[in-house]
Amino acid sequence: MLDMESWVITMNQRAREISRGGEEQRNRKRAYIYRLPAYVHIEQGDFVYRPYKVSFGPYYHGHESCQPKEVQKESCLIQFLARSGRPLEYFVHALAHDVEDLKNAYDKLDRYWEDDTEAFLRLMILDGCFLIQILRAGCAFFYEDVSDSPESGTDEISVSEMEYYVHDMLLLENQLPMLVLVMLFSAENDYNRLEYVQVTELILKFLSLLGTPVLRKEDTEREGKHCMYWICIDEAF
Repeated sequence: MLDMESWVITMNQRAREISRGGEEQRNRKRAYIYRLPAYVHIEQGDFVYRPYKVSFGPYYHGHESCQPKEVQKESCLIQFLARSGRPLEYFVHALAHDVEDLKNAYDKLDRYWEDDTEAFLRLMILDGCFLIQILRAGCAFFYEDVSDSPESGTDEISVSEMEYYVHDMLLLENQLPMLVLVMLFSAENDYNRLEYVQVTELILKFLSLLGTPVLRKEDTEREGKHCMYWICIDEAF
């Protein structure tokens, strides 16, 4: 039979575990970027769900198929900063205020990212800037949009790889919170409020020109959570 001290320690430990589990459950309810169950990868093959070229977010960060693009992400960030005329800390500060919300967007986020907020912020900024530059490069090439031409800071993005980028940015587990793109875009342009409309229009423009079925513009009044939100499931599948 446990003595009083041991019993108190045991009961307190079990209570803390329940409390921690409840907090994790509450965070999971707020998540909107999900990990697929392991059996799905096993039954259908991991290659079906993994990115070909580039990882967005934590789930495939460091995967061997995406590793070569990590250096390119840094080059894109430098061009993004040069285009904006603002220092990197300006964007770090913009995202830091909502970093817990960004973490909670991910289902079953690895403990590494939970504990290392600075690493998570670096990931969001590098991946977010890279995705914005992909969107701009596609629109600049296909629409010959002068405002987003390669000379404006998208020359690190190869149009010949655009098909792979589209594939990767529409994978369920390879998503960035829309809030990341909106905050970076808004900070870059020195907007006083979060500018969802312009980012949404950029995404829709990009996906439409590549022949990807998307929701009609009049159906986009709600703020999307990530790029996959804008795919019209009925037409795509």
